[in-house]
Amino acid sequence: MKMRNLVITIVCLAAIGFAGLKIASYFRPQKLEAPKPTKAPVYDPISLVSYATEPPGLGLGTPQDRKWIEYYYRHRRINEAVPVIQRIAKAAEQQTDTAATTWFFGTVLRGNTQVLDQVRAELANAAGQTRAFLDMVLANATAQHITKINSPTDLTRVWAEYLATGDIEKIDLILSVFCDPSVPQPVVMQTEAQSLLVKLAPYHAEVYTAVTEAALLADESCQPNLQRVVNRMDEEFIEKAHDLTALANNLRKQRNFEKAREVIQTALKLFPDSSSAQVALARLAEDEGKLDEAYLAACRLSAINPDEPGSYYRLGRIQFMRGDYQAAITNYEKALKLGYSFHSVWHALGRAYQESGNHSEAVRCFKTYLQLEPHGPNEALVKAYLASMNQPVEDDPNDIVAMLISAKYDALETRLREILQAKKYDSSGRSEIFKAFKYLCSNPAGSFGFEQFIDRFQRWVEARPNSHFAHAAYGQVLIDYAWQARGGGWASTVTTEGWRLFEERLQKARAELERAYELDPSDPIPPANLITVAMGLGLDRDEMEKQFKRGLAADPREFSLYARKLTYLMPKWHGTEKDMFEFARKTVAEAPTNSIAATVLVQAHWEMFSLLHNRDKRYFRRLGVWDEMKHVYTRVCEQFPDALDRRNWFALTAFYAGDYETAARQLEIIGENWDSSVWGERSFFNRVRAETQKRLRR
Repeated sequence: MKMRNLVITIVCLAAIGFAGLKIASYFRPQKLEAPKPTKAPVYDPISLVSYATEPPGLGLGTPQDRKWIEYYYRHRRINEAVPVIQRIAKAAEQQTDTAATTWFFGTVLRGNTQVLDQVRAELANAAGQTRAFLDMVLANATAQHITKINSPTDLTRVWAEYLATGDIEKIDLILSVFCDPSVPQPVVMQTEAQSLLVKLAPYHAEVYTAVTEAALLADESCQPNLQRVVNRMDEEFIEKAHDLTALANNLRKQRNFEKAREVIQTALKLFPDSSSAQVALARLAEDEGKLDEAYLAACRLSAINPDEPGSYYRLGRIQFMRGDYQAAITNYEKALKLGYSFHSVWHALGRAYQESGNHSEAVRCFKTYLQLEPHGPNEALVKAYLASMNQPVEDDPNDIVAMLISAKYDALETRLREILQAKKYDSSGRSEIFKAFKYLCSNPAGSFGFEQFIDRFQRWVEARPNSHFAHAAYGQVLIDYAWQARGGGWASTVTTEGWRLFEERLQKARAELERAYELDPSDPIPPANLITVAMGLGLDRDEMEKQFKRGLAADPREFSLYARKLTYLMPKWHGTEKDMFEFARKTVAEAPTNSIAATVLVQAHWEMFSLLHNRDKRYFRRLGVWDEMKHVYTRVCEQFPDALDRRNWFALTAFYAGDYETAARQLEIIGENWDSSVWGERSFFNRVRAETQKRLRR
């Protein structure tokens, strides 16, 4: 999904990697056969996990019948319609409010002559309320779709049409109640619409997405009304389920599976359609070896959001483990087509092609994998396989990670020294030394295999105790290791053990980074990392300012210094809104030329929008906000015209601020180079682009 829940969902899936998957040998002896595929469980789209509460939507009859109606748009089993209608028609004898249910069935049956004839046959033998119910179904099957909402009854009928068709425009029609000035009794209608949406959205995640997008795209006349609905949904279930999911993931990493499952179940009771909770359930089941449950959770994930590529990657993983390589290939390819082009997907697809005997495709995938991640956890196996296929891959002699792995410390430190002394910056304003450390210290296996990854840095420090680069890199890796122990989410989601390891590892990182600075104060990266350590350990501001000054003395253009000081000063960490903006505005005034340091001011405003103003776009229209953001964006884009990530942010902010001419100019420059970290999904980018042109034509 486009907003925080979806973004968080996509980040969690990307972090999983492929390292935890138990796979067969790359070189299977010819006398052994590949494992035969095991049969996957049948996924029933209308079945919620057993601990989820019943959806409070339309429908009478049995709980299964109510689920059949509530999730019809995800399974479309029209061949089962008549038995369901029969049961519900009999239940209608004890019910008075059947208008919405009969409207649902009328919409489902509209144009389906065969099923309509079956219902007419039932009518011939029916009497009383049962006959009245069937009469209404048949009458509604010839009625016109609702195109304008004029009453609360229309609201529930449009909802029934959505369940019958899955047409998201039906949700847009409900949302029109908040924007259409001709709607009768607007206060009553908006109250009814909000109640309906808040009650049903936990079972239909696409509704939350639609409401959130509508609030972000709406004009000034109706945006406040829609924002109130978003805020209510956040309070009712989004934020609580998100925090519980973060806690469950932290517990799972510590292998406290029983407690993790309990927390996930609580999250899914609040928000059964939560993508992030379904991911957490699938990961937990996978870790426990419960492949059937993991498979079903992944199936539900793809049903919740068919355009979410991570769900197909996860399905492919599980199908591979079952030995169903062709099904795995299908899902991996779909994930790639939807934009999930992480190195782990290419490796997984290569393995599936390899096991299925399609070696030419396996070679193609493995070569792409090595281009994206030259030194991932499967590097040696992949290179050995490619060599066996007469497709050897030559190592880059200037690759600093290869130098580290092969313990060529002289060459490694010479290359890093050259980068540090040159003080070069790329076309986006990032320093080459920052990028070198990031490449060297990023663990391609994610949270898996950290101990083995750290070992290469420990060996470096032991071999070269007076190397500032060795201590600097080891300290940076220890920071990531500390955050891996802490886990994601707010402080309330961190376990006691997580806090203990977090502090222990940050203290080790602090010692390594201080040693690095002592050995060579000309490198700005250790002081920048020490600001992060100060933030994590809760050290006082004087300590943070000391590290900031050290870094500026080394290189006043180094952006990571400014970005990390800003984070330290954010209200969610150790500062206040006043502290954050005083620093950001001073940076704009005093930042060195040809630097991206000034962008801390736009980051400060986005922090206010995201966390302190409930993602209400009216924030950008407050007096002075857009003026100073536009000034910074313009300045930075003039100095770094190829920095498309900032142009994406520039375009989105301009749209929210109502400056459609600026948004249109930036969108034209961006073209098709949209950034998923900004827009979430392509569909949202397209809607903003279309809405921008629409507003300009007014």
